[in-house]
Amino acid sequence: MDPAQIVACLQSTYSPHDEERKHAEVALGQFEVTPGFAVALMKVLAATEVHQAIRQAAAIQLKKVCSKFWESRSDPPQYTLADEEKQFVKDNIVEVLIPAPSVVRVQVGEAIRNIADCDYPTKWPQIIPKVLHYLATKDAHAVYGGLEALRYVIRKYEYTLDTKGARKPLNQLCIEVFPALTQVLQGLVTNGGIAWRLLTWF
Repeated sequence: MDPAQIVACLQSTYSPHDEERKHAEVALGQFEVTPGFAVALMKVLAATEVHQAIRQAAAIQLKKVCSKFWESRSDPPQYTLADEEKQFVKDNIVEVLIPAPSVVRVQVGEAIRNIADCDYPTKWPQIIPKVLHYLATKDAHAVYGGLEALRYVIRKYEYTLDTKGARKPLNQLCIEVFPALTQVLQGLVTNGGIAWRLLTWF
């Protein structure tokens, strides 16, 4: 799909004219089950020249698509995203999250949560090495983005009881990330500039 088509449609959802707005909403409903929609949304989110309100709307649509169509929960199975489209989203969503403004970042984070609910850890093992990479950088935006991504992955286990080893992946995750988190905390103590930026974002 053409990202420019998505941008135009999202812009029309803000129209003061009822007919134009309703037409855009119907079109978005059709796009939801069109192959390539999630990839196009990711490209809109990555385009920093696109107005923030449009990127926010794109992030909401991405969250919705990941929630409804990442895997089928109905019988007979409904439309689901193709494996290659899922892989594109998983490969790039942290990079989309990091530079995003807060109103966009929270929606992208919820998309990460939806993906993690379905795919982590067995189908998305690469998310934690990627998070660790960004936590190890000296760039405050990258560190904060890594922490945000990690937070949304961990939320998968927020209300999970430890029955039949359901929380075992969380225990392993803690072993993997705690050394990096320790380094981040030590960095906050020794690097006041990064510490101040991170604290103001929280």
